[in-house]
Amino acid sequence: MLLESSAKNLVDMIIVVKCGDDARIQRLLKKGKHTKKQIEKITKSQMPTKEKLKFADFVIDNSGSLAETEEQVKKQLKNFK
Repeated sequence: MLLESSAKNLVDMIIVVKCGDDARIQRLLKKGKHTKKQIEKITKSQMPTKEKLKFADFVIDNSGSLAETEEQVKKQLKNFK
């Protein structure tokens, strides 16, 4: 939502967390709050990841394991210190 509004001008940097469509859908289905059809509808109403990446100062790939994602976050945090 930040990128889809003028609020993106209020921040110093943008970190995009991306995940493959299949992994994202499976994770959301596992939570049991939405059907696959609902998830696809919500996804279609959002800005595509490809467009979000154009605004990114940093990108975290959340397609892998939790440990892999944590390692990326730790690496990026070092850039802020």
